[in-house]
Amino acid sequence: MYADQKKPDSAVEEEILAVVEGDAKCWLHAAQHCETFSDGLPEQDKGIANLLSAVYRERAKIHKVLAAKLRQCFSNGNGTRETTTFHEIRTGCATLW
Repeated sequence: MYADQKKPDSAVEEEILAVVEGDAKCWLHAAQHCETFSDGLPEQDKGIANLLSAVYRERAKIHKVLAAKLRQCFSNGNGTRETTTFHEIRTGCATLW
């Protein structure tokens, strides 16, 4: 970290984490809603609801992994930042899932 760079405020970091973690919960809730909703659909329409559910679950996973990486990054006390590639976030390879 350069001398002219200010370390991010912990209140801002917590707000960022709250938003990302909240989004993860919303995506998961949407997936569960699609699964429940699909039970009442005709067979030909269940595929679309199941596809939406899978997409929403994937988005929930991406947000959960991102939140874990942010928490790790924010708690790194020596001022260095770890980088995460989109591949790591998307696949969850960078953290335990």
